[in-house]
Amino acid sequence: MQSVGGINKLLIGGVRRYCAMAAAGKGLIFRQLFEPVSCTYTYLLADEASKEAVLIDPVLETANRDSKLIKDLGLKMVYAANTHCHADHVTGTGALKKLLPGCKSVIAKDSGAVADLHIQEGDVLK
Repeated sequence: MQSVGGINKLLIGGVRRYCAMAAAGKGLIFRQLFEPVSCTYTYLLADEASKEAVLIDPVLETANRDSKLIKDLGLKMVYAANTHCHADHVTGTGALKKLLPGCKSVIAKDSGAVADLHIQEGDVLK
């Protein structure tokens, strides 16, 4: 075994690989993405059959990386959804909308933020 830092790195990488493999077996594409400066996680979920995708909590600093991944996987970005209203997520969503035409921004109605779609508890994105 490696040092504590090495174990954490190994476990996190192992969990990511496991989640991606488990999702693939269920018709779902899943990626957990990380932005190290702000220590922010972004999640990509997509339907394997339709190739429709949602990116959850994107950040501005990784918009180019994320749009490249989406294109490389042959996905159609339908939504960029924010779970909370932080500047890095809102600006990241704006950048993705420019990079991936047709993508709609989503955030909670109660956030007060500007978005294409405002949702509240119980809403379903289709």
